Amino acid sequence: MVVHPNGVRTEGRDAMVAGMRKALSRYRGIAVRHWFDHLLIEPGPEGAPAVSSCSLVSRTDREGDVTFEPTFVVEDTLVRVDGRLLTRERIIHRDTPGDDS
Repeated sequence: MVVHPNGVRTEGRDAMVAGMRKALSRYRGIAVRHWFDHLLIEPGPEGAPAVSSCSLVSRTDREGDVTFEPTFVVEDTLVRVDGRLLTRERIIHRDTPGDDS
């Protein structure tokens, strides 16, 4: 399951793929890169790690001009299935200044 910053929940691989396909036209003719930084890996439930990170999305057009999407904090809860780590839940928060900013 993915919880998007606007509160919309997407559950299941088929729903996630459908959502990505729907958004493809937005990215036509540009190179999109998702940059993850400030990874924090901690013990999570059931012995699988919980991972949080900051995400920056860059968009480069054919002329080489770069724009950026808003930044986000991503929280992943992982689970072990047949010896592999899979994402059970991803919660995406829009990055906003804290009270001390």
